[in-house]
Amino acid sequence: MDILSVGWETSASMSGGLGVHYSGLSSGLSGRVSLSHVLPFESGLPNSTHLPFFPGVSFLSSVLEYNSRLASLPSNGCDLIHTHDWLAAIGSARLAQKSGIPLVLSVHSTVFDREFMPSPDIFAIERQAFRSAGHIIAVSSMLKDTIVSRYGIPEGKVSVIPNGFSPSGIQQSQPISPTVLFSGRLVFQKSPESLVLAIPKVLSCFPDAKFIFCGDGYLRPSLGSFAASLGVSGSVSFQGFVPYSEIFNHYSSSSLLVSSSVSEPFGLSILEALGSGLPCVTTPNTGLLEFCDAPVVAERTSGSIADAVSSLLSDPSLRRRLSSKGMMQALGLSWADVASRTVGVYESLLGS
Repeated sequence: MDILSVGWETSASMSGGLGVHYSGLSSGLSGRVSLSHVLPFESGLPNSTHLPFFPGVSFLSSVLEYNSRLASLPSNGCDLIHTHDWLAAIGSARLAQKSGIPLVLSVHSTVFDREFMPSPDIFAIERQAFRSAGHIIAVSSMLKDTIVSRYGIPEGKVSVIPNGFSPSGIQQSQPISPTVLFSGRLVFQKSPESLVLAIPKVLSCFPDAKFIFCGDGYLRPSLGSFAASLGVSGSVSFQGFVPYSEIFNHYSSSSLLVSSSVSEPFGLSILEALGSGLPCVTTPNTGLLEFCDAPVVAERTSGSIADAVSSLLSDPSLRRRLSSKGMMQALGLSWADVASRTVGVYESLLGS
């Protein structure tokens, strides 16, 4: 079976979980199918085409240029095209239609998850892509429900296949001071301000606690000002963007991770932290909770988050139990299983 895999990024050129998923799935599919890749950045993957777009234009214009170039490619005799999210979906759909082959679309989030005021342009792109795909893979039932209800897609057209986890082999270390980690983009969807607002209450119980924010985004300047206004700047460190090759060092040297997202269709950083032995606090609207009950669930309020963090910091035996449980559950979500289930979608669509 020959698959043309179309992406936006890999774990080597990532800005979020999309790149981790692309690399993990590609590794799991290796040896099961024949893969060729199309990406806008150099990936180092075998059988890969680098399809750059014009720099110096808006992000949306860059995406549209990439899709325009993608649509003009030959399919090279592939049996099926598999693409990811809205970033490459329209060009992939046009290429699939031109070549007379099916299109599988993996969806990791929608504009309703990512934006406070959903962009009509991106919504239109996603809706066209969802309708054009032969089959859609969603990373959680939560996300599938959004695709069905918001975009009018038939339920039978959408399968749920979660993300996977690859053991990193690192050992959990004990930080000198209680250390709370946030790993994610500093944007509306991830709601980092909810954790910042919780910091004074945590410090009232654990005055030596440290809060590490790994990630970048448009909220970064305001978060620094917000921490200063709360008088907690000395306890907060903003690390900026951390390459994927380094983020596991932060998992291994922290006491726990907090995910305070407004909407988290899966929560790959939570899964990685759990797999690294790190207890996690997350908000209810998190798709990973469909597959894993190790995280502590807190309402998305500063008081609830602070109480959950303080409860974990005050109970080392609870942290140990959740660490063991989280590692076991993370290992149960392997990229090999994700790849097997994905091949099942390919076979069903091709009638083989």
